[in-house]
Parts: sequence; structure tokens; C-alpha cells
Amino acid sequence: MKEEVWASRPGGAPSWPKELGVLGLLLLFALMLRLPFFFPAVVSWDESTYVLMGQSILDGHLPYLQQWENQPPLAFVFYAGVIAVFGKDLVGVRLAGTLCVAAAAFLVYLTAARLWNRRAGMLAAALCVAAVSLLRGGQATMTEHAALPALVGALCLLVHREPSAGTLFAAGALMAAAALVRLDLAYVVVLLGLYLLAPSAAGSPIKAVERAAAYAAGGILVAGILWLPYMLAGEREIWWRSVITANLSYAGSQHSALRNLIAQTRHASGVWLNALLWLGALGGAVVTWRRWKSLGAAERRGLSLLILFAAGTGLAIIKSGPGYEHYLIQLAPFAALLAASLVRQLPPYPRRSALLLAGLLAVVSMRPILAEYRTMAARVRARQPLRHGAAYEIAAYLRRENTAGRPVFLLSDHIAYWFLGTYPPTRFVHPSNLAKEYLLRAVIGEDDSTELELQKVFGKSPEFVVTDQHIWYLRGRARTLLQGILAEEYVPAAEIEGRKIYRKKAAGPIAYLAPAGFAKSAASPSMKPASSSPRTQWRSQTESGFKSRAPG
Repeated sequence: MKEEVWASRPGGAPSWPKELGVLGLLLLFALMLRLPFFFPAVVSWDESTYVLMGQSILDGHLPYLQQWENQPPLAFVFYAGVIAVFGKDLVGVRLAGTLCVAAAAFLVYLTAARLWNRRAGMLAAALCVAAVSLLRGGQATMTEHAALPALVGALCLLVHREPSAGTLFAAGALMAAAALVRLDLAYVVVLLGLYLLAPSAAGSPIKAVERAAAYAAGGILVAGILWLPYMLAGEREIWWRSVITANLSYAGSQHSALRNLIAQTRHASGVWLNALLWLGALGGAVVTWRRWKSLGAAERRGLSLLILFAAGTGLAIIKSGPGYEHYLIQLAPFAALLAASLVRQLPPYPRRSALLLAGLLAVVSMRPILAEYRTMAARVRARQPLRHGAAYEIAAYLRRENTAGRPVFLLSDHIAYWFLGTYPPTRFVHPSNLAKEYLLRAVIGEDDSTELELQKVFGKSPEFVVTDQHIWYLRGRARTLLQGILAEEYVPAAEIEGRKIYRKKAAGPIAYLAPAGFAKSAASPSMKPASSSPRTQWRSQTESGFKSRAPG
């Protein structure tokens, strides 16, 4: 009788007092895994970028006009909302990520409980929380975390409800919201739309069109709401260039799908528990395929949707960008569901063995989390602030030394801008975007380049420049230009945890002689010879680019 709890018993309406208790347990579990990462200044520098973009919205600017980053606008609205609710504190940002993980895991639980039973749901939800939190970058609050509740919510809604017009409208709105946080999820949006159009799924061609129209209407409504402010402000072109053109350019400038697949396979095996999860998901898909004819109609429909979401998300990951490990966050909920479906179909002894193995691998995989807890404990014993990291110290140094509030340029630890209440001296918030010329050309124009953007920055005479030991993303002439400017116009002022802080020399600017051929290729025809004052040269470039006002 004990084994019957794993038997397939698709449930009816949830018992909300019990389910809210499950939500509380999942929140506690997520908090336990993620709490020690609330306090470092930088877990992922992408997160730092999104925080600055969110702050720009709160300061009254539309995304892409004052500050720019290549993500859809709803991502930045999410961070703006988080800052508005939790205040200007990274702890609040990381707490918001934890809430997203717990919410996604709860939706995973509800989906599995509907398809199978509550025990399978608990297993899938726990695997989801662990997998997301153990991936590299998964401890920060990334756009992947922000997209998960809407993405998994759409699956949960479609599994629980009959595909009425209202259900499909809501599902379309949720999918559009997810894609307007993470544009790569547009693959899933399109695949789901094609599935709804299929007469075999709808019953008749007319019904299929009606269903697809309801689904599309929900998505168009969300996209239209986000596009409306740009239309009213007369900034439709920058919306198109930033949301569509730049992201297509970004995806097209990365590695091949095969190379990304190899990279993501390597990432998937990098953590013991996650490696078991991905293998379990693959096994679950195979077993489901083999047992397909014996499944009931409701379970087949739910599993069809699950496999569609998993396949679409996997395709999005390998087709739309480089093979960064944190992209797998989007796939973790669906992998957890498929792995749970495999476990529940195993005979009793192999099932117990699989669960025991998962528990042992979980303990081994938690070592980085335990190390962060030790760091927390050590700081408490030493009566040091829990918040720590180079960016906090850099901000404290600049606040003390830069009393006049002059511009500063951070090529590393740029979250310090937020701590200082200022913005970068360039619209491109993420430091590495200055080196991605395919983005510069897509957003500003074909004549733009990394060298020109650096000239615009130094045309604003930043009082301090902060660099890491190796600015790996700057190469060739851009690196030479930066090194030359620092050598001629700045002096080393301090070093904090390997970050070098340069201060502008007190005397007037010293002419920097560009390398042979640089002035001709990087400067505009109107620029003066390289031997003239570089300040004049740089300022000649500051008016090009976006048509809206420059920051600061």
C-alpha cells in the first residue's frame, strides 16, 4: 500500500490550505540554499546591469533612452518594481530572486500534482529549487529567475484548465510576459502557438484558429502595453532597434548551435545533483515515449505540453546566444518534472535507490553553499558587516575622495554606480557591451565602434577610472587606446581587492598620440590630427549616437 502514493492519480482542484503549506516549505528551502548569497556585492555582473536599468526607470527614464542593455523592457520593469518594493539594497534584489524560485517551484508542484500526485510534485519542486540554486549564476537574481513564474505559470494553467478562450488568452499573456523578460523564450511562444493551431490538438481547423487567436490576443496585449510608452514618446525606432535588431544581432554573432549544445552539456554535468537531474529528465522523456499509448488522455495532453515547453526552451538556449551556464535556469523546472515522472514509474527498490543517490549527491553539491555560510559566520564572529565585496569598498572610497561628484568610469564592479547614486558615463551599462561592436552598430549605427564609445566616455573627463587586473573584453586598438589614456592622463590612486583605481592628473590633459593608423580608422573625418588636444577630438564624438539626452 505504501507504494501507491507514487501511482498516477491526476488530481482535481488543489486543497489550498495544504498547498499554501507546501509553498511555505518551498520558500524556506529556497531561502536556506540562497541566503548566504544575499550579501556579496557581485554574484553576477549581469545582475548589476539589470539593477541599474531598473533604477533608471524609477528615476523617470524609459529603458534604452538614458541607459541601454540588450534585454527586453519587461526585465527592467521587474527590477524597478523590486527596488520600489524592497528599497535600494541588494539584499532585497536577492530576496526577490528567491521568491521567483519558490513561486516557480510551487507551480512545478501544482503541475506535477495535477498530472500525477502530490508526492511527485514535492520531488519535482525540490529538484527545481536545488537545480536553479546550484547553477553558476543561479544564486543572483537574473532575468531567467524573473521569467520563470510566467513561463511555468503558463504550463501550469494549460495543464489545469481546459483550453477555453479565456485560458488561452491568459496563457498568451503569460508567455508574452516571459518572452519580454527573456527574448529567447520567443521560441517557446511560437512552438506553443503552432501546437494550438494543429487541428489534431483542437479537434477542427476552425477551433484551432479560434484557440490560436485567443492565445495571440493575450500576447499582443502585453507587448502593446510595453510598446505604447515608446510610441507616445516618439521613440518607436529605439524600441525596435533595442528589442528586436540588437537581440537578433547578439544571437547571430555567437557560437553555433552545436558548439552551444556541447558547452551546455558540459555545464549540465558540472554539479553532481544537476547531472543526475538532466539524466533523469532524459530518462523520463524516453519512458514517457515508450508508454505513450497506455497513458490516459489528460496525462497525454499534459505531457505533450511539458515536452513542448522543454524542447522549446532547450532550443532557445542553444540557438539564441553563447553557452552561459545560467541559461539552463530556464530549463530546470521542466527537467525537474520529467525527472520526477521517471522516479514515480520506477519499481520500489530502484526508486528508493535513486532517491538515496539524489540525497547523497545533493549533500556533495552543497559545498559552495556551505562555504558561503562559513563566510557569513566568520564575519559575524569578527563583527564585520555581512555585506561585503570590492564594489562596496570601491563605492566607499569614491564617496570619500570624489566629493565634487565628478563622473567616474567603472570597467569592473559597476554595481558601485548604484551604491553611489550615479550612472555610467555611457549609455551602455554593461561594461563588456562597449566591446561588442555588433551591438553598437545595431543600436547606434554602422559607423560606431568601441574606440568611438571610449572617446565619448573620456570626453566627459571622468575623475576616476576603475579597472580589473585584466580587462579581458577589450582587445586590439580599444585596449591600446584605454591603456594610453590611463598612462598619459591618470595616475594610480588605490588598489582594492585587485581592482585598480586611477585618478585624473591635476594638470591639464596631455596629448595622447594614437597608434599609427588609429586616428584614421577610429576617428571621424572631422577630427583633428592625433597630435592635437585629445579632449577636442573626444568631444567631437559625444553628440553622435542616440537622439535622446546623454546621461548625467
